[in-house]
Amino acid sequence: MNLPNQLAYKRSLHPGPAVFFYEDAEEKQHPLTIERTKIRGSKSGFSEAYQIKKDKAAESGISVSLKADATTQKLSSGNPHTIDTCYLPPEAKTLICQFSLRIVANSLKPDTCSDEEFWNNLMTFTRLYKQAGGYSELAERYTKNILSGAWLWRNRETAAFEITVETSEGNTYTLPNAHLQFPDIAWKKDTAKILKGLATEIETALTSPRYYWSAEIAARLKPGFCAEIFPSQCFTDTSDSDASKVLATIHHQGVQTACMTADKVNAAIQLVDNWYSDDPNTISLRVNEYGSDSHRNIAYRHPSTQLDFYTLLQGIDEHISVLENAKTPKDIPASIHYITSVLTKGGMFQGGKAK
Repeated sequence: MNLPNQLAYKRSLHPGPAVFFYEDAEEKQHPLTIERTKIRGSKSGFSEAYQIKKDKAAESGISVSLKADATTQKLSSGNPHTIDTCYLPPEAKTLICQFSLRIVANSLKPDTCSDEEFWNNLMTFTRLYKQAGGYSELAERYTKNILSGAWLWRNRETAAFEITVETSEGNTYTLPNAHLQFPDIAWKKDTAKILKGLATEIETALTSPRYYWSAEIAARLKPGFCAEIFPSQCFTDTSDSDASKVLATIHHQGVQTACMTADKVNAAIQLVDNWYSDDPNTISLRVNEYGSDSHRNIAYRHPSTQLDFYTLLQGIDEHISVLENAKTPKDIPASIHYITSVLTKGGMFQGGKAK
């Protein structure tokens, strides 16, 4: 089926920014502030010493000649620039990072769809997926990323940390040694019970319209003395700021407190797509229509693979036929789990003119 001219889904996961605090020896909480400083960097980039000389042959891809710059004084001079930094103060004993999460069952139906037949097919698709228990697979993957602290990103690399989740259902889930848990390994009996409890709540939230579910999620970390902390880095225009590196903050108690942006928290929770390959060592990517891996600078779901979201979505009729015979999540192919994860992510998915 061709994609409609208008097709959009509201996102189902709504995290807030993850705000950093620290506790002193008396367990009193304080905002973690950012410091702006000027450093004397060194000139070490390739272009600092080499000039790329291109000729007609080089432009044709035949050859490129490189000429080294012989100016030694230029390379030995400093490269001063202004950056934001974030370190724990000497009196800090514990680092706390906290955010809220709201989940709404928006993937069950389109927010906008200009094609009635496509609308009906999408409604049937998610109804059968829910009926076969498919959302339990997504819920478990999201839960593993929450409980293992994937949303802490580089701040996860510390000696030990604990994660606590308090839900709107009145339940509290605490994982004392969260630093030992990873989404891609089996969870032991005691941690598996916590995982199942929270995943069940998240599955209910993903599949229950008119149901309100939220959670307060906090990590307590034990970094070293005056350890460096890694908030989100902002994308800024150099004309708007005198700093080349600007860290994200949020206003709290009269000061700017370090934080991870909501988008970065959301990205970590949605690191669930390892369905693009049968390789057991496949890394999980953030859910994306083209399977984008920014670290390797590659799209694993390029349209040429026929595994991209838009190609798969146009085969919605075939997916419905498969789901009609599915009884459990194990009966659901990876491609269908992937399609639903993108619908859960939300976005605009209408067709357009091919370029």
